Amino acid sequence: MYHALLMLTPKQVARFSKLLLLAITIAAGTAMIGCGGSGEAAEAKAFFLAKGCNECHTISTFSIESQNKSGPDLAEAYTDVQKRFGTSLENFLKNPTGTMQMVLTSKIKLTDEEKQKAIQYMKYAYDNRPNK
Repeated sequence: MYHALLMLTPKQVARFSKLLLLAITIAAGTAMIGCGGSGEAAEAKAFFLAKGCNECHTISTFSIESQNKSGPDLAEAYTDVQKRFGTSLENFLKNPTGTMQMVLTSKIKLTDEEKQKAIQYMKYAYDNRPNK
């Protein structure tokens, strides 16, 4: 196995690392730090990590830290999108604007089902914010 890893391209190593992190996150289940014993919290954390949202966004409810700190905390997104963009989170995910338009149309493509999950998970994150 070690020799097979040496033959991977950097992109393949990055993808393998994300999958490994996702597998560890799922395996940890409700024992994860910041999930309060909730299966939904564990699923949400795994979802956001697998999609790479933490590249730009912190999600404080799930103890996820942003890699580059360029985007807002997604634990606030459920209401913040309405304040900032004048539309619901559901409409924003269907028709994103600004930076998220580029991200959601080219880098992180979400199916309609994944958009609904993202909304559900961001509502959960909002309702369970650590500093509310």
